Amino acid sequence: MAIVRWDPLDIGRWEPIDELASRMSRLLNQARARDIFAPAIDVFETDDALVVKAELPGVDSKDVEVSVDEGRLAIRGERRSEEKVEEDRYYRMEQCYGRFERTITLPRDVKTEEIDASYDDGILRVTVPKMPEAKVEPRRIEIKGRSEKLPPAQAA
Repeated sequence: MAIVRWDPLDIGRWEPIDELASRMSRLLNQARARDIFAPAIDVFETDDALVVKAELPGVDSKDVEVSVDEGRLAIRGERRSEEKVEEDRYYRMEQCYGRFERTITLPRDVKTEEIDASYDDGILRVTVPKMPEAKVEPRRIEIKGRSEKLPPAQAA
């Protein structure tokens, strides 16, 4: 048997691996497009609140639930397809449909009993008020106790 030197730059040898990667990518994209919808969220802080914004295009507000439990804010819902089209009639399917859930762990210094949520033009905005910070003014603390002065050192 002849010894053949392997050349890593020989592109022809990578075609089966490239084909496999291409097929896996197509398969994952098809599964993602059909079954999974995960809304994009932004979480940011203002002076007095933590704000969560979620993009929910095409989702009716009655299909969205916002709840808080044990320091976690949960946004759940479902994005439904408006039309029923047989799968084999699609030329391209990129929009995602289905149930979704996003959970955000809240910091301890928020007022969970005062959470407010609004929905406008496909954007859910959840505002979680922060507790006011205890402001401590700088001050000098007096030391209480008996003051004893030591006698001056005597010369030898």
